[in-house]
Amino acid sequence: KILPLSSVVKPLFNHVWDVLSNVPSFQSEYGIILRHLLAVRDYSFQMRKRIYCSLVMLYIEKVEASLNGKNISHFTSKEEVFRNILTLHSLLDYPPGDYPVNLREDIVKGFVRICSFIREEGKISRKLVECINTYLLNDGPNLGFQLLEIHNAMQEFLFQCWLTTHDRVLKDSLIVYARTQLSLIRGADDRQLLVEHLLDVIYKDLDQGSVSSTSMPRVDGNMDDKLGTLSSSQCGLVELAAVLFYRVVTRNSSTNSWT
Repeated sequence: KILPLSSVVKPLFNHVWDVLSNVPSFQSEYGIILRHLLAVRDYSFQMRKRIYCSLVMLYIEKVEASLNGKNISHFTSKEEVFRNILTLHSLLDYPPGDYPVNLREDIVKGFVRICSFIREEGKISRKLVECINTYLLNDGPNLGFQLLEIHNAMQEFLFQCWLTTHDRVLKDSLIVYARTQLSLIRGADDRQLLVEHLLDVIYKDLDQGSVSSTSMPRVDGNMDDKLGTLSSSQCGLVELAAVLFYRVVTRNSSTNSWT
C-alpha cells in the first residue's frame, strides 16, 4: 500500500527543518507536523540523516535553553517546553534507521547538560526520563563508557525523587531507567558502582513498605491469597531488587571462590 505522502515526504522533512530552524512563528504547528510524520515508519525512514541530526540537535538545544536558569524562562511556557520534549522524544523513538555515529556523542552531552537542570517533579521531568529511557533502549549497547556519564548526570534527580515521589508514572520510568542501565553497563567496576548506588535506595524503598500495601490476613489458606496481588509498579520494584540482589550474590560468590 502506497502512503499518500511517500513521493513528497523527503522534501517535506527538509521544509519542516527550514521552518523550525529559521522561522520563529509556527514552531508549535510544525512540531506537531513533525511528530505525526515521524510516527509513520515508512516516512521516518526516508528522512535524510543530515536533516535528522540537525533536528535532534535543534530540539536538544531548545530543551536545554528553556530549562537553563531559574526553572522555566519568563518567555517560555511550561507547555511549550513540554511540546519540545515531546518532539525530541519522537525523534529519538523514530530515527531513520540506526542513530548516526557522529550524533551519539552530541546526544549524550546534551542529556548530561539537560539533567543538570531537572529540579522538580512534573510532566516535564517525567517526559525527560522517558526520553533518556528511549535512547538507552535504542542505542544503549553502543554507548560504552558514556552510559556512566548519563548516570552520573541523572543520579541526583533519581535518588532525590525515588523515595519521595507520589507520581507512579515517574517512579515506573525511574525503575525502567535503573534496570536498563544495569543490563547495559559492561565494565565490572562501573557495574559494581551502579549496583552500590542503587542498593541503598532499594533497601530503603522496600523497608518503607512500597511492596506491602496489601495486608496479609492471618487466616489459614493458600499462601498466594495471604500475599495479595502486587501492582505493576510494585512488580517492577521487586524485579529490580531481584536483579540487584542477584548481582551482589554472584559477585560475592565469585570473590569467595578466589579466597
